[in-house]
Amino acid sequence: MTRFGDPSTVKCEQKCSNGYFGDSDTGLCVVTCPATYFGDPSINRCVLVCSSNSYADASSGLCVTTCPTNTFGDQLTKLCVSACVAPFFGDIVTIKCVRKCSDGYFGES
Repeated sequence: MTRFGDPSTVKCEQKCSNGYFGDSDTGLCVVTCPATYFGDPSINRCVLVCSSNSYADASSGLCVTTCPTNTFGDQLTKLCVSACVAPFFGDIVTIKCVRKCSDGYFGES
């Protein structure tokens, strides 16, 4: 079992305190994960791919359940994207890339 040096408790912990993420490379709890990694608040670890039902937000460096304004959750890449790739459309209701838009909305190709 991996343990991380947590600066808030000054102990080696299995899970970092809230606001910190376990960095497997350094063995430390960090506020900001290294480049190409994202902080996953559901497990308090730095990850390459966010857990199910969350997306990597490059602007914050975090895994989020809802992508920021003007971005959509791409279920294939697990990233928040500004534009979905065909045959998917950015659904402003679900804030996800979808094949079929929410009722009352239409995709434009």
